Amino acid sequence: MRKEHCSVLAEKKALSDETAMHAAIRGIREELRVDISADTEGLVHSPLEDISFAEEMDSASYPGLPAIYETTQIRLNVQSGSSAERAFTHCGLPACKPFETVEMKLEGELRLGWEPAPATALSFQ
Repeated sequence: MRKEHCSVLAEKKALSDETAMHAAIRGIREELRVDISADTEGLVHSPLEDISFAEEMDSASYPGLPAIYETTQIRLNVQSGSSAERAFTHCGLPACKPFETVEMKLEGELRLGWEPAPATALSFQ
């Protein structure tokens, strides 16, 4: 089974995540299988470019129950020639080429198609 991933990488904030940046790094590690930390050389967080907003809508888990979803988009830049760029090599960098990740599901293998963008963000709820 193959699915094109048509959105930015998104991760729900876990209780163990102290900040939005922690959730972003965890999402990159889990979804893209990239072994990085906030201290990885060449991974630059641009907090002035982060965006936060809240949305009111019905709960996805409990239809009919109103909920407020708080979202933060984290801006991370990967510097050319850095340890961060090398860590993201299997994710199409530095050429910004499409790539796939594979997840094992009960139904079998799920292949997700990704395409890097020059300016990407990671969201969490």
